[in-house]
Amino acid sequence: MIAFLFSPFPVFGREEQETKALAVTDYERWRRIISSAISDDGNWIVFAYQKLKTDDILFLKSLSDSRTVEVPCGSSPEFSDDSKWLDCLIRPSYEEIDKLRKENKAVPQKVQLMKLATGEIFLWENAASFSFSPGSGFFAVKKNPASSEAPAAAANLIVRNLSEGSDELIGSVGEFCFNKQGTGLA
Repeated sequence: MIAFLFSPFPVFGREEQETKALAVTDYERWRRIISSAISDDGNWIVFAYQKLKTDDILFLKSLSDSRTVEVPCGSSPEFSDDSKWLDCLIRPSYEEIDKLRKENKAVPQKVQLMKLATGEIFLWENAASFSFSPGSGFFAVKKNPASSEAPAAAANLIVRNLSEGSDELIGSVGEFCFNKQGTGLA
């Protein structure tokens, strides 16, 4: 049988450590990890560092080699289900967002699509929503209407054929959805 001895007296040789209270300046240095994901093939990870009143940074890291890509102001990443592509939102800087909100203006967003094998990047301005089709044959980006007074159904939809590298513009779209097979778009 093993016995443990507990003593109310300090152990010899051990110094008492003083605990320090946190100050407001300590909180400003804290970061948290958000938007983390692993590609389905296990070769890529993505995560963002978020810090109060600063720009988020999205990190993409290859687990098969030492490549790391930083995407300033990147957030909401998603891998395609074939693990060949990564999409994410790109927002303006913290200062720009703060200024736009004070002026009661909309905060524009961009969508970035990256081909993981080559690092090639495609960018769409003024994005409202986006998604991959099941099977990752297509990528769709619905843009915000050109005018704030225009109805939501006046928005354009861009559908990128990922295998061919071509884009198709469809006008006056309110909502969109791919079918389960990824072969049709409604």
